[in-house]
Amino acid sequence: NMPSVKKYLHVPTPEVYGSTQGWVKEDQPYNPSTPYAVSRAAAEMMLKCYQKQYRFPVVFTRSANVYGPGQQLYRLIPKLIVSIKKGIRFPLEGGGHSTRSFVHVRDVCDATWRVLINGDGAYHISSQMTYSIRGIVGLICEAMKVRFEDAVEPVLDRPGKDASYLLDSTRIRRLGWNDSVWLEDGILECIEWVNAEWDTLKLLPME
Repeated sequence: NMPSVKKYLHVPTPEVYGSTQGWVKEDQPYNPSTPYAVSRAAAEMMLKCYQKQYRFPVVFTRSANVYGPGQQLYRLIPKLIVSIKKGIRFPLEGGGHSTRSFVHVRDVCDATWRVLINGDGAYHISSQMTYSIRGIVGLICEAMKVRFEDAVEPVLDRPGKDASYLLDSTRIRRLGWNDSVWLEDGILECIEWVNAEWDTLKLLPME
C-alpha cells in the first residue's frame, strides 16, 4: 500500500554468486563466499519476498566492476594510479590472476536509467570483455610509462576472494543498452582526473 513508489531499484553485487564458472545469467543461484556477500544475498532475498507477497515493485541491477573518475581511492584503478604517482608499490593480491569485467560509470548510469524506465526483474550490467587484474595493472603501467615490476608488490590473496565474476549482459542489451567506453579510454580518463585533482587526492586515504 505505497502508491507513491512506482519502482524501487536495488543495486546488489555479483559477489552473491561467489566465483562464477563461465558467463552466468540473472537466475544463477546464490553461492556467496564472504560475510559481506551473504548479507547482500539476504537483502535480495528479502526484497524478492516483498515482491512475491506484496507486489513490491523492485528491480535489480548487478554490475561488473564499475570504474571512472571520482571513484574512491581504495578501488583498483584509482588506487594503482595514485600509488604510481606517490612512488608506492601497489599490493597485487594473488599475483593478479583473478578475472573480471569492467564497465565505465557513464555506461552504468545509462543502463540504470533504462532499467528504471523499462525494466522488470534483474539485469546484469557488464562489458563482454574480460581481463585479469594483472592485465589491468599492465594497461595502467603502460599508460603511465612505468615498469610493471617497479609498480607492484605481490601479496597473498585475501580470504574468500572469488576467482572470477563473468556476467551475461544479454538481457539488458535487449533494452537497447550497449557499453560505449573502451577500457583503455576509460583508464586514460581516470589518469587525467587524478592528475587534475592531485593536490586534493594525494592527501586522501587509500584504504
